[in-house]
Amino acid sequence: MMTRFKQPDTTAATALDTMRRTPQRITITINWALYQQLLDRSDREGRSLSNLAAHLLETTVGARSHPQP
Repeated sequence: MMTRFKQPDTTAATALDTMRRTPQRITITINWALYQQLLDRSDREGRSLSNLAAHLLETTVGARSHPQP
């Protein structure tokens, strides 16, 4: 189930804008083998698992949503 925001009114717009600019937390479920691969990679790269996951999402999803000219 996905949560969507209603069209904000003027006072809620400032709060929504602030929320968009602050880091947000998500929870996902992955299989054990993928978890182990990510854990091994995070150890090799000296990153936390959370930081690696955020980095991978930013570089893959972010690259698609901001194409280079």
